[in-house]
Amino acid sequence: MFARFGRSVAVTGAALAVVLVPACGSTAGSGSGSNSSVSGSAGSRPAGSGTTVGRATSTEVPDSTLAGAGAFQGPVHTVPVGSLQVAYRQFGSGPPVVLLTGENTAMTAWPIAFLQAFAATNQVTIIDNQGVGRSTDDPTRPMTIRGMADNTAGLIQAIGLDHPVIVGWSMGGAIALALAVDHPGVAGPIIVSGATAGGANEVPPTPEVIAKLADPATPPAEFLQLMFPPTAKAQIDAYGLTYVQVPQEPIPAATVTRQAQAEEAFGADESVWNGLPGVRGTVVVTAGSVDEIVPARNAQLIAPRVPGAVVELFDGAGHGMLFQDQDRFVALVAQHSR
Repeated sequence: MFARFGRSVAVTGAALAVVLVPACGSTAGSGSGSNSSVSGSAGSRPAGSGTTVGRATSTEVPDSTLAGAGAFQGPVHTVPVGSLQVAYRQFGSGPPVVLLTGENTAMTAWPIAFLQAFAATNQVTIIDNQGVGRSTDDPTRPMTIRGMADNTAGLIQAIGLDHPVIVGWSMGGAIALALAVDHPGVAGPIIVSGATAGGANEVPPTPEVIAKLADPATPPAEFLQLMFPPTAKAQIDAYGLTYVQVPQEPIPAATVTRQAQAEEAFGADESVWNGLPGVRGTVVVTAGSVDEIVPARNAQLIAPRVPGAVVELFDGAGHGMLFQDQDRFVALVAQHSR
């Protein structure tokens, strides 16, 4: 969600460690491939017209199980979706839940405590979006939000998930909404946090916040202050400490640029917004009441567009509200995954 406001922000594990703790584990490189993309265009198209795939054989990535506290997540697997490879980890047991990350964020960025809370009651699948970590990319074609929704739907079908709950944060929320519009019947309940639906109805942050997002000199500590309100110091500390327990995947410079372009295109595209009234099934739109990056007004505009959708506002929480108020958010997801 950062890119359309003038800068694509990728806070790496190393940068975050400088702010929060004395040291951080080394990063593990992987990079993206050059396979042909299944991604759709940013423009209008019929609902459900994205790529559909059948079951596929996944491949375990050697030596990809995390050491220490993250070991419970198991190894990375990749699965073909069209001619891309989509990388994922799967752990826990119970009703299936798929977690979609934000812009320029690998699945290693999910805090360990957050994942452990979900894994206690659910089978959890976390993925790397196109061009991130071990998920490949096709640099000859535009990267789009709707294309990443196609990739997510393809993964769900390829590994045989049965109508999983989709949890999308920030850009992941936009991907989840595009999935609901373009792939009816693939997912179960959709729960988004800090998301927009693109187009002219999107509510931007204040000019002051836009300036911070656009300024290359803004330090990582200030981005954390945008994610969490000042009253959440304990949650900021906890988030940072668990974040740096896992070596973070570096984001290739080309992916940073391409995800920024995908966000910009989504912000100018009305197709997902226009498709929301056709969505059927459970949709929960959550937001932090003091989110400075994606104002809560966006949630209040999205929900009325979807028949039966509800808004869950987290009072006093920012863009990182799902981590700030983890117990409530995990319980909300569990409620809809039974």
